[in-house]
Amino acid sequence: MVADVDALLPKGFRAVGISQGVLEYGKPIFEYVISKKGLDTAMAIVQGIWNYALQVEKGEEDSEIERVYIDDVKAFTRNDEVISTVLFHEMVKRRAFLFPPEMQVEKLPLLMIMRNEKPVAIAKYDYGVLDIAESPAPVKKSDIQFIQKLSALDKLFLESDDYSQWESALLDVQEMSVKCFGEWLHDKGLTQVIHEFADCPEVLINFVYAYMHDDIFTLKDFRMEYFKEFFFDYLLRKVTCEPEEYTIWPPALKLFYRFLHEKAYIENPDPIIKYIDTIEKPYIEILKERYA
Repeated sequence: MVADVDALLPKGFRAVGISQGVLEYGKPIFEYVISKKGLDTAMAIVQGIWNYALQVEKGEEDSEIERVYIDDVKAFTRNDEVISTVLFHEMVKRRAFLFPPEMQVEKLPLLMIMRNEKPVAIAKYDYGVLDIAESPAPVKKSDIQFIQKLSALDKLFLESDDYSQWESALLDVQEMSVKCFGEWLHDKGLTQVIHEFADCPEVLINFVYAYMHDDIFTLKDFRMEYFKEFFFDYLLRKVTCEPEEYTIWPPALKLFYRFLHEKAYIENPDPIIKYIDTIEKPYIEILKERYA
């Protein structure tokens, strides 16, 4: 969906999900976040100013509301009155700049048309930096537990129509995937990419087990054609990151399937790895078009 909409947009604009749009919009405020609690506070401020900016776009300015949000910005950022006031008014204008009202499409209520703030150079990931050890990494107790939980999730997913029965199992598998995959990357000599790659499988797992598809499948019997949906649509709507960071996903997921092979969850990762290879180039082209 996102890739299809992007292709119809003028250069310099792209389609994003609402939550991603709010996160992109709030970057000037989020720069001041230093803790989880601070993130919650920043999000509340951003959402509040976003809603007020919508009022302003309708010609409904309110000096009392402005005073409240300027005080909130001042307290959160610890800036003085002048800087806080300027930042608030920049945020109000930023909403209409990033999301011009005339560009929005009523028939696509879950998507927003966003202006690119600046062109970004997108290039295929440099696989030359991945000097991976060829010998299998040692199988740890946590690996065994992860595969057991993943296999149990597969069974529940395929045999039960009751989401509540496997919701907690899904959360366990997602959490363990980050830990075990990160440790495997370390054991394979890829310590430099752990912070970038380790969280990626969690998103794929959510796509497989918690997102509506026409078919039912698991990580083990992943339907190849759904990788297009994952890369060209789901990933671009659900994951908010810097444009160039989207390029890490093909190598990260190819490594994840190697990890699943070494831990004896799948017999042969090559078909999946080769398929990701075939769609990596058009995926990069989509990114180039989006962020040009």
